[in-house]
Parts: sequence; C-alpha cells; structure tokens
Amino acid sequence: MVDSEKEALTVTFYSGGYAKTIVRIIMLPLVPLLLVLACDSPDGSLLQVPRLPCSLLQLWDGTAFLVVLGWCLLQCALYLLPTGTVAEGTPLNSGKRLKYNLNGVQAYLASMGLVALAYAAGLDLTIVPERYLQLLVSAILLGAIVSLLLYIKSFSAPITELVPEGNTGRVISDYYMGRELNPKIGNLDLKFVFMMRVGFLSWGPIHACMLAWAIKMWGYPPLPLILITIFHVTYTADLVLEEDFDLTTRESISTGLGYAVVCGELTWVPFVYIIQAYFLLRHPQPLSWPGAAAIAALFFIGFWIYRSSNAEKNGFRKNPNHPDYAHLQKISTKHGKSLLVSGWWGWLRHPNYLGDIIMAVAWALPCGVSHLAPYVYLLFCITILVERDAVDEEDCRRKYGPSWLEYCRRVKYRIVPYVY
Repeated sequence: MVDSEKEALTVTFYSGGYAKTIVRIIMLPLVPLLLVLACDSPDGSLLQVPRLPCSLLQLWDGTAFLVVLGWCLLQCALYLLPTGTVAEGTPLNSGKRLKYNLNGVQAYLASMGLVALAYAAGLDLTIVPERYLQLLVSAILLGAIVSLLLYIKSFSAPITELVPEGNTGRVISDYYMGRELNPKIGNLDLKFVFMMRVGFLSWGPIHACMLAWAIKMWGYPPLPLILITIFHVTYTADLVLEEDFDLTTRESISTGLGYAVVCGELTWVPFVYIIQAYFLLRHPQPLSWPGAAAIAALFFIGFWIYRSSNAEKNGFRKNPNHPDYAHLQKISTKHGKSLLVSGWWGWLRHPNYLGDIIMAVAWALPCGVSHLAPYVYLLFCITILVERDAVDEEDCRRKYGPSWLEYCRRVKYRIVPYVY
C-alpha cells in the first residue's frame, strides 16, 4: 500500500541537490555579510579575512530589527490600500488567475514621503549607514523566521497550490525553495510584496539615508554617490511604473515563496545590489565631471535597451495584432504564438539581459576599479543571466521545437552581439 504522504510529493529531489541546497542556504546570508564587512574594513578588500566586531552581541541591534520589521509591515499595509489598478496574472497550472493590486507607484511615493517627513521632524536618518551591518543581520534573522512561518503555513494549502520543486518531502530543500506558490493572508499576496516591494522599494529610502550621512559628515554629497543614486532611483521608478511586467516572469508563475526568495529580497536586493553606495561612504572615490557624464551615458544606453526591449516583448505578448508590431517579422509556432525575428528580439535572443548587464557596469564604475566589492553585483548579474539563458533555451527548444531552431538560426547571438 502506498503511503498517502509519499503520494502527495510531486517530485523526487535530484541527486546531489540536497548538498547544493545546504550550501546555498549558508551562502545566501554569508555573501552579503562578507561584502558589508569588507566595506567596513580600512582597505575595503574582499580578499582579506573580515574583521568581526569584538563581541558577536554587537551584531544584534533591537532598533535595527524594528526598522526592518517595520519596513516589511509598511509595504504590506501599502499593498492593501485601494489606490492602484487591479490586474490578473498569468493562468497557473491549476488554471487559476490571481489578482494583484498594482499600486507600486503610490507605495513608492508614500515610502519616500514618510522618509521626508522623518527628516523634517528631525529624526536621524544616518541610522541606516551607521548600523548597516546590524540591519543586515536583522534582515537575515527576519528572513529565516518568515520562511519558517511560510513553511508551516504551506501544510494547510491544497496540493494544487504547491510548487513541485518545493514539495520534495525533504524539510531543508522545501524550506529553501518554498512549498506554496502564492501564499496569501486575506488579500495580501506575500510573494508579490516580497518580490516587488520589500527589497526594491527600499532603494530610495536607503539612498536618502546615505545622502543624509554624506551631508552630515562632509557637508555635501559627493558626485559618485549622486550619480549612483540617480541610477538606482531610475531603475526602481521604472520597476514600479511597469509593475504588470512582473506578472509574466518565470519567478512569478512557477517559483514558490521560501527562504531563497524571502532572504534574497531582504538581504541581496538592499545590501548586495546597491552596495556601491555604502562602499562610497566608507571609501570615497574621485570622479571628474567628464567621467561622470560618460558613465551616465553608458547607464542610460543600457536602460534604453532594457526598457525598450522589455516593452516590445510585453506589448507584443499582450496584443500581437497591434499596428505597432505589424512591421516586425515573425515565426509561427505550433502553439499559435509567434516568435519575433526582427526589432530588438531579432538582434539578440535576450536584449533585455544585455541592458541589465550594461546598467550593472555603470553602477560599479563610479567606485573606481581598484576594489572588487562594488563589482560583486555585476559578477552575480552576469552569472544569473547566463544561467537563465540556458534554462530559457532548453524550455523554448522543448516548447517550440522546429520553430525555435529556426529562430536560433536567424538570431545567432544570445546576450552580447558577436560574443555570446
């Protein structure tokens, strides 16, 4: 007789995957910790053993934990406000289409408004850069706690709401991947809030606090910090303006909400992706106006490629018969969909990835070229996008068959023209 609990498991964890999961659980918080400690060191080097505080108790700060917890609760509350448009997501495997409250612009403005009010009220915004390490430790702890609560909650979810990769029967791997696809508390979509709000919307307030610290210490914000602030605010502004794009991503459709997503959004997005700003506070770098102009031009070229290619893809996906796409060449597939072989997607198979990489280069350059820490996000960005490209290639080859082979014949380069 088959054990009913075993029967409910939807996948068998692949050979060697368990050890890899344990390594990832360790590395997910360890990399941000090493990065922040490197920035705090006198020489800012990642190649030396990091200097820990004299007492590990110094890593804990109750105020820092309340700041992180309060930020998460604020984003949950802002998501529930009836101020945005309601959109339906892509049909899930169960056939269900979830509804999302797309009020990211309002949430972003409200968050920045609260920071401005705090500054006007005389609150010291420099707590963020001054307790950056303690904030990171608090984010790690909160991520672990939230992930555990989500894991426990998932056992009350129907089998159709579970993710195959997170329903292996192995506690550690399921905790890491997340068992439930879209855990909700009433109308609060926890995955959407973590993936789109908690991490990315923190960039504006964090940069405001960095600028406040620079003004307090030096009397003015240095040019490299201003430049990076403009880049990051531009990126997040685009993210909330085009929030509906996220509803069609692989992560939104098929990734569960577990430690990988929760801890990643709480630690990597605010502490690794924008580490350049913190690095510049600890290790100021010179930058000429012509150099700043060249870096800004590079960023906005990358942003244009990223934004335009995504707009073309998503617009065509929503309405392939729109007159704006009539001039584009297409390849028909057996599923009734078409593959673009002109425009941005006739130039590269992933032009948006190229734009992302160019922007990541521009984020690091204001920090100079003598330190590795500001370039960690760039290395991560390249690695993850190459991995995604490999997964996309396999999925599209299996899904579209001969049509995909013809597409690859006509569009030879994946991410970088004439290189890859």
